[in-house]
Amino acid sequence: MKKRFYPHAFAYRDPLAAELKMLESAFKELFEPLRKIPSFAFLDLLRLLLQQQELPAHCILVEEGNRPQRIYFIVKGSVVATCATTEGQEVSWILRSGSFVFPTKLLSRGKSPATLVVEEESILLSLSIDQYFQLADQFEEAKDWYTAWLETFVEQEHAHKMAMRVARTVFYRMLWLVEKWEDCFETFNPLLLASYLDTSREWISKNIQGVMEIFLKNKNRK
Repeated sequence: MKKRFYPHAFAYRDPLAAELKMLESAFKELFEPLRKIPSFAFLDLLRLLLQQQELPAHCILVEEGNRPQRIYFIVKGSVVATCATTEGQEVSWILRSGSFVFPTKLLSRGKSPATLVVEEESILLSLSIDQYFQLADQFEEAKDWYTAWLETFVEQEHAHKMAMRVARTVFYRMLWLVEKWEDCFETFNPLLLASYLDTSREWISKNIQGVMEIFLKNKNRK
């Protein structure tokens, strides 16, 4: 049986200044459409609450059907959400460095509709769900934080679904993904990519070389 890893087995540390700066930049980008700037008081308290962890690949943040315990920010690495189906685990979404990872049912404190897994060695900042609600009681920015994240998350998922619908072949789906994440074929295994792109591992392997040739040719033209 494959050994399972969970975050509580790994030490928490104080975040580095550079990691906090990265988080604050992500905050500003998230809040920009709202035309709001988080207050210094809110950011100062958030900095005190955040803890850093270095987690190994395949560490499980939360399992499908369990209640999430923490909110994350990905400093380095990626988090993948999978849902159980009759055909196995299906990839729902992928978030990478610079992204926040909220429970989608945060406000109701509902159970997670997906299993969230750290796909590669990653560095995450996090605070507990209880700490988030304590922040929300004091600062309107905490509520805006989740609202802005959810809107962005839904937009990203819509873009993914549209790309899958518009792409005429697996080749063009793969090309869309490598244009989004140049290192995707090096970082993610073919089985995961096959699920995310709604195809098979064999088609992924068959098309990688041709996709990369077209991608690099297009990149050199720019």
